[in-house]
Amino acid sequence: MSTGPVVANKKIPTVLGWINIVVGGLWVGVLLLSILSLIAAPSIQKSTGGVMQYVQAMIDGERKKDEQRLEAELKSATTDAQKDAITARLQRLRAVKPPDMMKVMSKATAMQKDPRIIGYSVIDIATGIPLAGLVLASGIGLVKLRPWGRKVGYWTASVCLPRAIMIGVFYIAVMAPLITKMQTDMVNEMFSSMPGGKPPAMPFSFEKMYTITNTLTGVGMIVIGSALPLVEILLLRKRSVQAACGELATGFATPPPAPAQPAAPRDPFAPLPGFPTEPPRS
Repeated sequence: MSTGPVVANKKIPTVLGWINIVVGGLWVGVLLLSILSLIAAPSIQKSTGGVMQYVQAMIDGERKKDEQRLEAELKSATTDAQKDAITARLQRLRAVKPPDMMKVMSKATAMQKDPRIIGYSVIDIATGIPLAGLVLASGIGLVKLRPWGRKVGYWTASVCLPRAIMIGVFYIAVMAPLITKMQTDMVNEMFSSMPGGKPPAMPFSFEKMYTITNTLTGVGMIVIGSALPLVEILLLRKRSVQAACGELATGFATPPPAPAQPAAPRDPFAPLPGFPTEPPRS
């Protein structure tokens, strides 16, 4: 153990404490919203289905009105050129089938129904809630410079660091390809009703774009989820932080021996030890 001076650094635990309070509070809020979304998913899907049916009815109604309008114009046309132009427009309209909004919705909600994605969300929530509570609690303890705040913050960061890495790697390896496929299927379903039945020509495909974005999402989860725990592991073990939290006495960790005091100079007129100070009386 070092015997050098330990200067208490109250700034480090105070700053880390406020960061933990903010991060822990936001983390708890996000997890609560995730729980609510899982619970409300069936109701949301049901209400969304009703909205899609309404939108489908509007699309079909507008299409029918366009056909009736063109048919009326065709009947009232007087020249062959007008009839040919209106007939061509009518054929183009009938050649393009209207989008099936219920199929599009089924592709969009497939991720909410997939048991693998639901299981991933449940594990993330189940492991995240206790850790988020500990992060929040450690932040309060660090702001108050309590020894337990530093210890809870250190050990919580030691658990959060490997958790963030494992969840990010699992997302990249398993979840990203699954989500990419579902997103690509949804886009293809949307474009299937357009002329040609496929997405327009682009420098890259939607599948490649979703692959890149979902992979970067996993990388971001690792980087963001590991940054704060790594910093806290490095800082909360510093002796100056331990001293600030009252775990070490400030000044010297082990008091050094006191320096030897120099002997006082002897008075030349003082009597020598062992000699009488007065002459003997007769």
